[in-house]
Amino acid sequence: GSTALTTSDYRSGAYAALEGVAIYITNKLPGINGHNELSSLQFAERDTPNIAELADKVLSTLVGSIVKDKAAATTFAADAPDTSFSLVAKEVGYTAILTWMWLSKRIMQTDAKSGYDAALNYLADPVNKYSVKDGEFRFRVGSLVIPPMSVYLSSMGSNATSGNDGVDAVASPFSSGEVFAESIIVDLIEKKSLLKGLEAVVDAAMKKFSTSDVVAQIDGALAVFLVVLYTHSSFTSSKPISIPPSVNKVIAAGATSKGHESSFLFSPSMMEAARSEVLVNYILHRIIALHCKITSKALGDGNGRNKDEKPLVRVIEKKTEESSPLTVANVSAATKTLAVCTANTVSITTQPSS
Repeated sequence: GSTALTTSDYRSGAYAALEGVAIYITNKLPGINGHNELSSLQFAERDTPNIAELADKVLSTLVGSIVKDKAAATTFAADAPDTSFSLVAKEVGYTAILTWMWLSKRIMQTDAKSGYDAALNYLADPVNKYSVKDGEFRFRVGSLVIPPMSVYLSSMGSNATSGNDGVDAVASPFSSGEVFAESIIVDLIEKKSLLKGLEAVVDAAMKKFSTSDVVAQIDGALAVFLVVLYTHSSFTSSKPISIPPSVNKVIAAGATSKGHESSFLFSPSMMEAARSEVLVNYILHRIIALHCKITSKALGDGNGRNKDEKPLVRVIEKKTEESSPLTVANVSAATKTLAVCTANTVSITTQPSS
């Protein structure tokens, strides 16, 4: 009806319903949950053109509607798992957008001017027009990594989502771990040319950190994660790239025992945030892990490591005195960061794919 999307309450209900429609359709496609039977193949062959048109219309509508919902919750779903049904419309709408993007990718409806492309523009906008004050960068980009809780899936209960009690498990974009998020991030950076914008967010975070470490530079850490994840994914292509120097400098500081003094990524305020915020905890340990993988692959390909670049995770030995043969052991800032993340592990729905 004409009132369907006029208020946040109406929109929240519509968003949840649309998410359910996308999950239902996608679960009928071949290759989902092992569905390769004739009925799935016939469904895909018969209905894909109509589904593609529907996906374009829904995503365009969602992107135009969600900007009306200004307020988002201050915590991610994993931080507050008991609030699944009190999530604000903006979060429910975001989950619906991701689910329809997932469907669009399954049917390869991702070309320019598609609804999928409109959704990419929505996600890219806070990078191109970065402002730390409006919180949109952390919401739109951070929710790719740790998505808001799905009201639709929560309403179905654990049996349907896990496949218990004889019920077929329901696949969703959030059941594939980091794979789906990585595919969207790669599309964002390549199709929307976001690499320079992400570097600018990192530079802004370093500038603020050089003045004060009162506030953790979470936006900067999130931008570093996207760049590192994209760089890591490039090693599976014919044209692997290197981490931009300004971003790599922020990470490489973790190889020293005093990295917390020269990089916001390992600062005391960031460590404090990692103890309580699921997004920070997750991206910090993944940055370190992915950076180690990138370095290892570069060495394996014969590209080598910069002669001045040290391993991130290491023990550093120093002489106690200039004339003494005795040494004392210290650990790098990255090693300390991994310890903090491990000691404060939180349960999250998004898990790394590798």
